Formats: sequence, structure tokens, C-alpha cells
Amino acid sequence: MRLRPALFFFLAAAFGGAGDGLAGLTGTWGVPPKDGQPGVTGSYFNLYRDEGNRVHARLSLNPRGWSCTVATEVVWNPSVARFEWPNRAQGGSEAPCWLQGKPQGEGMDLRIFCPYECTARDVNTIALERVSPDRLSPPEHVVDTFCISHDTLRQETCRVGDIQTLIAEGNRKARQLGVLAEVTDNTPLIPETDRELLAILDRCRGDADGHACLAQALRWQCDRSFWPRQRLKELEPR
Repeated sequence: MRLRPALFFFLAAAFGGAGDGLAGLTGTWGVPPKDGQPGVTGSYFNLYRDEGNRVHARLSLNPRGWSCTVATEVVWNPSVARFEWPNRAQGGSEAPCWLQGKPQGEGMDLRIFCPYECTARDVNTIALERVSPDRLSPPEHVVDTFCISHDTLRQETCRVGDIQTLIAEGNRKARQLGVLAEVTDNTPLIPETDRELLAILDRCRGDADGHACLAQALRWQCDRSFWPRQRLKELEPR
């Protein structure tokens, strides 16, 4: 039986992406971090396709008792309905690392096995929530889990664009200041970007134009990282 062109394209649109395993798993998932608590808290999970049509997994899972950190290309195995990648653990080359997601509405149960990237050697399961339909990527010097928030302004810092450009410029100038600083100076060589961003977000969250406030504050941060400190004290808003 020959399919009519219209019916053929309908079926292709409906089922064409079902065989790659990405259906229902795209976007950014996680557990919000506990801001201000020492160490990495919260969890982050993202599956995305690059320009070469390859699928990548990036995740930082940090529940109590175990953790996993993975950033790698993965391959869909339809026979067991999971994404796989090479197992680099000693003696584990025959059993691949894998992850398997089961979305349910705005939540997902994620199962993962990878003795090399995970602190636990068994299959582990974690419940995640969808925080964005698109990919959120952390800016420089910020852990992945920083992006796991339903705060739309905070999400602005996790998308490629002018905000991340300003963050990177501020980091570059802060590193320059750290290299040039005297031994007695308290300037860190690596900027405390996450702490600084949280402070800026607190100031801008109630602003009528949060994006503009964020951009202005980051430009001011760039100037603070570059200008001499005695001059900054004179120019700092009162």
C-alpha cells in the first residue's frame, strides 16, 4: 500500500524522533541547590544534541549518600531503552555506563550506572524536576547546579547571550587583578562568581526590568574588578 504524501509526512513528524531516545527528556532537569551551604548541593541533568547531530549528557547528581558527575557523548540503545557510553572503570569495559530516564509530567525518575563517574558502583535512582524546556548552561566558575532554579532571572545567567558575556568579562578582569595583587591582598585568583551572582540577583529580583538591572550590575562588577580600589570607594553608589 502506498502512503499519501500528506499521511507520510504526518507519520514522520509524529514518530521520526521517537527512535533516538530524546522524546520527553529534553530541557533541563534537577533538584535546586541549597545556596550558601558548603560543597556542591542540588542536582543537574541535561541531554542535548550538538551541531554534528551527536547526543551529549551533562549531569551533576548530588543526593545524600552518592554522587555522579558526567559530561560525555552518549549513544541510544533501543534494545534496552537507555543511553550508553564507555565504562572506564577498571575491569568494567564489557559493561557500559548507562542512564535511563522515565518522565512523568514535570518530574522524572533517572536511573544511572557508571562505577567510574559515580561514587556508588550500583544502579542508582534519583527523582528530578523539570526547570526549563531548553538547555541551561552555567557561566564560568559556577557549578552546574546553580542553574537549577525556577527563578526566571536566575535562568538568564545560564543562557548564552549578553549576560554570560558580561560574567566572563568580569571574571577575566578579576583574574587579572588577582595576578597583579600583592601577597597581602585578599583578592582571590579565581573569582567567587556564584556568591557574587547571588548577591546581584537579590538586588535585581524586584526591579521592573530585571534583565537590564542584571546587565548594569555586571558592568559595574567589571569596573570594580579593573579600577584601583581607592578610586572605587569614591565612585561606589551611596
